Amino acid sequence: MLRSWAVPKEPSLTEKRLAIQVEDHPLAYRHFEGTIPKGQYGGGTVVIWDKGSYDLHTRSESKITFTLHGEKLQGCWALVRMDDKNWLLMKEKDQPAIQLQLCKLVKEPPREDGWVYELKYDGWRVLSTVENGSASLQTRNDNDCTQKFKSIARALSKLGQDFIIDGEMMLHSKPLQYIAFDLLVLGGEDLRGTPLLQRKAKLEALLANAPDNLQYSQHMEGHGAALFTQACAANLEGIVGKRANGLYTGKRDWIKIKCEGYKRGMEISSPDKLFSTEPHITKQDLADYYQAVVPRMLPYIEGRIVTAIRCPGGAAAACFYKKNPQLVIHTADELLAEVQQNTVEFHVWGSRVDKLEQPDMMVFDLDPDEGIDIAQVQQGARDLKKILDKLGLKSQLKTSGGKGYHVVVPMPPAQSWESFRDFAKGIVDKMVETWPDRYTANVRKVNRKGKIFVDWIRNTRAATSVAPYSVRMRPGLPVSCPIAWSELGRTAPDGINMAEALKRLKRKDPWVP
Repeated sequence: MLRSWAVPKEPSLTEKRLAIQVEDHPLAYRHFEGTIPKGQYGGGTVVIWDKGSYDLHTRSESKITFTLHGEKLQGCWALVRMDDKNWLLMKEKDQPAIQLQLCKLVKEPPREDGWVYELKYDGWRVLSTVENGSASLQTRNDNDCTQKFKSIARALSKLGQDFIIDGEMMLHSKPLQYIAFDLLVLGGEDLRGTPLLQRKAKLEALLANAPDNLQYSQHMEGHGAALFTQACAANLEGIVGKRANGLYTGKRDWIKIKCEGYKRGMEISSPDKLFSTEPHITKQDLADYYQAVVPRMLPYIEGRIVTAIRCPGGAAAACFYKKNPQLVIHTADELLAEVQQNTVEFHVWGSRVDKLEQPDMMVFDLDPDEGIDIAQVQQGARDLKKILDKLGLKSQLKTSGGKGYHVVVPMPPAQSWESFRDFAKGIVDKMVETWPDRYTANVRKVNRKGKIFVDWIRNTRAATSVAPYSVRMRPGLPVSCPIAWSELGRTAPDGINMAEALKRLKRKDPWVP
C-alpha cells in the first residue's frame, strides 16, 4: 500500500505547500492519471507530476523526513503535521553524500614536514549526523547503529547544531566514548574542501562544552616517530598521519603505522559457545584464531565485498549466508566484530570496491566426483598450473578445507567481468580439451562421473570464493590455507586445521615472493 498525500499546488524548493493526507492506495495506483467524477472521493483531475524513488530517514507522529530521487524533485524533504489530515510539505537542507577517508598502511612516518599525527583508536569507525536535533549513527559499512549507541546519539543531538562528524566508537571504554577526529559538515556548510586543521579547529569549538562521552581527538604537528614510540610503549594500536592542509576527498589519503605485536581487546559474548566437539573449539577459540591470523588474512580480504557464513547456534544449529553488498572489511577490528556476530567463514568477491567492475583475483576450484582419490586431485592442480605457466600467469595454491584445492591467479584490474569470466572458462576448456578423461567444465554432477569439475564460475560478477585463512564450518573446523606448490603432494585439501594454521604463521607467507 501507498501512504498518500494530495498536494493541490505543485511542490516548491523555497515555499511550504499544503499536503492533505488521504486514504492509503494500492501500489498499482501510482500509475493512475485521469478525472475522478465530482462527488466521488478525490474528485477532480489527477496527473502524475513526477515519478521516482525515495529513501525514508525518520518517521514520527509529527514529522516524516525522506530523500526523493525523482525526475523533477531531488534531495531531502519533510512532511510536518499541522492537524489530523493537514500537513506541510517543505524542502530540507540537503546533506552531502559522504565517502569515508581511508588509511594506507605504511611502516614509518614520512620525513617531510606538513603532517599531523593522532593516536589510532581501537574501536568502530562511526559517522554521526545531526539534523534538526535528531542524531543518526552509521558504521563504515553503512549499517545504522543509532540504537546500539543511544547514549552517544543523545549527547550529539544536544550540541545545538546540524553537523556530520567522523570518529571512532570506543567499544571497550566504560562508560562508552565517541572520539571525534574530523568535521565534514557544520550548519549545512560542506567543509570537506577545507584544510584539515581548519576543520579540526571548528570541531574542537563544537565539542568545547560537550559531555565526557564525546571526546575531541587531539593531534601533534610533526614528531610522528616520537608519538609512534609512545603509542607502542602504551600498548596502543598505533598512529594515524594526515596532511595538515589535506582535504577530505574520500580517498585513501591518510596513513597508519601499526605497533608490532599489538593485541586487540575485543570482548566476546558467549565465549563458551561450542563450534566443534572434536576437537573442542569454542567461540573464544575461534576469536583467538582470527585475532592471530588477521595480519596474514587481512591483505586478501581488505576492501572486498564479503559474504559471511554465520552460525549463531554454534555446532548445534544450522548456519546461514549473510549476503550484504555493503559488508566490506578494511580493518582487523571489523573482521573481529564479524566473529563476535558468530561469523565462521569469510567469502570474498574477485574485485575490490574501489574497482568493483575490474576483477583482480581469478580462482579455480577443483571439485572431484565421489570416489576420486587425492592423488588425482593433486594431479589436477598440477595440470592446471602447467596451462597457467604456459600463459605466463603466476598461480598460488591453497587448501579448500573440503574435497579439493583452490588455484588463485592474481590479475591486474584491467578487464571487465565478462571478459574475465570468458578468459577463465577458456583456461578450463583447454584443460578439458587436453585431458578429456580427467576434467569437465560442466557444473552438472551427471556430467562429472569419474572426473574433476574445474569450477571457473566463481570468476563471475558477485560470485565469491572462500578467503585465505578462513575457517570452514565442517567437521573439525578445517582452514582454507595458503600452501606452497612444493607442499601439494603431502597436504590434503582438508588437512590443515586451526592449530596447524597457527603454527604456519611462524613461517614465511607462501604467497609472498
